[in-house]
Amino acid sequence: MKSANLVTILALATTALWADTAEARGYGHGSHAERPERGPTAYDLGTVTIDNDRRETVQIYIDRGYAGDVAGDSRRSFQVQAGRHYVEVRDSHGRVLERSELTLHPGDQDLVRVDAAMGTLRVDNLTGAAMSLSLDGRSLGTLAPGQTRLVQAEEGGHALKVTYRQLGVTRVLTDLSVRLDPRRENAVALRAPDFGLVAVQNPLDRTVEVRVDGRTVATLRPRERREIQVGLGRRELELRLDGRSVARELRTIRPFEDECFEPRVVLQGQLFVDNDTRRDLQVFVDGRAMGWMDAHETIRLVVDAGSHRVEARTESGHEVFEAQIHLEPDEIERIEVDVRHERYGRVAPRPNGWGFGYRDGHFGFYVGGDALSYAD
Repeated sequence: MKSANLVTILALATTALWADTAEARGYGHGSHAERPERGPTAYDLGTVTIDNDRRETVQIYIDRGYAGDVAGDSRRSFQVQAGRHYVEVRDSHGRVLERSELTLHPGDQDLVRVDAAMGTLRVDNLTGAAMSLSLDGRSLGTLAPGQTRLVQAEEGGHALKVTYRQLGVTRVLTDLSVRLDPRRENAVALRAPDFGLVAVQNPLDRTVEVRVDGRTVATLRPRERREIQVGLGRRELELRLDGRSVARELRTIRPFEDECFEPRVVLQGQLFVDNDTRRDLQVFVDGRAMGWMDAHETIRLVVDAGSHRVEARTESGHEVFEAQIHLEPDEIERIEVDVRHERYGRVAPRPNGWGFGYRDGHFGFYVGGDALSYAD
């Protein structure tokens, strides 16, 4: 009897103590607050792992609620309460890429794989020349003229670069962004440009003007070499110096060909030599025979611009005249070989007084530069 009373007393005390505590926390009879429910523990949860093999970030929805993003080429795990769940994977445009229904038990782990969607890119080479292809910096090899290549790549944006070799340099034909969609055809046609490249060399030590079909397209510094774009077809290439043409050629310009315009330009002037002596003389320029002059005859020579040594010799090879001249382009220079040069062989003042001279194996006297007689 005493034991039963003791149990009753303890039960009443415990109830009163709980009531006081509940009232203090706001769970009493006068409060509208509800008692907290027990949340899930680690023993009630499962794990869903998303393996995203795509290059782009995807969005994860679990039971139609947004759960988070998974970056491209990465994994991410989500903890959910054990039970049945619906998982959707969407792209950045909201399109559903993957839909799964999972049943998880406490402690289970399940994997949802998002495979990369592949697209096909068709490349047609219509340029007439070999082209090198690369996609996203990865070489795809060479595409021969008229050849077509099908390139498999993941859905989404890619960088296509097409290059070729011309005049010893790798050049870019096109560098464009393409977007692959598995649901439609993706094609790129490579075509030749409407111009060709010509390497033009200025062979002179003076600035020249470059003309194509009579139109000025560039100005080249002394000895400069430059590549110039020229329209396709038959074209006239010309170099002009101080308003006059110094080189002109007709060329057929085609795309991708190694075309060079490297003319040999020699600027010239005119040299007139007057023979005022009584002898036939042969004229030499820089040691090279240029022609004969009869007595009292004039010879006209076309000579390269620059410095030259001019000589006049008799038939026996005796030199009666020598001079150094400098001829500018298009300049006209005149030299007179007269009695003074015939007697004394150089351009020099006439000697004063008298003397004795030697010429062509003969001796003669002179007074004041005029010969009196010759000895046989």
